[in-house]
Amino acid sequence: MSLTKNPILIIDDDQDDLEIVVTALIDLKLPNALITFNDPEEFILYLKSMDKSPFFIISDFNMPKMNGLQLRKQIVAHPDLKFRSVPFIIWSTSAVEEHVRLAYDNLIQGYFEKPSSLRDVQTRLSAIIEYWKYSLHPKQAN
Repeated sequence: MSLTKNPILIIDDDQDDLEIVVTALIDLKLPNALITFNDPEEFILYLKSMDKSPFFIISDFNMPKMNGLQLRKQIVAHPDLKFRSVPFIIWSTSAVEEHVRLAYDNLIQGYFEKPSSLRDVQTRLSAIIEYWKYSLHPKQAN
């Protein structure tokens, strides 16, 4: 069972940043549906309702209601969501060492600083996608 055609979920409260990621992913001509959220609480409700795992999740770190780390903690605390939401990637303008350290302490699979150009966003996302295409998901292993 391959997850490479499962949806990519993107959570970011900044509409401009969200649109840049979506544009970059569309330009990469992926087979995945792209599902976006501005609100982490709506994201959690959607994730709970999904019947399959996402290919991966991209979350901003700094959001007003709940930051990306708090969002990840909620997911990990829910037994079914924990294994349905791997990998979880932070995509942030904030590359503060403390945030990066806290993220990895809380089972984040990658912390990436948002590039400033669309081309750099595409390059970074392409590398992330290539890596995760070959990584096994817990529900795939025999």
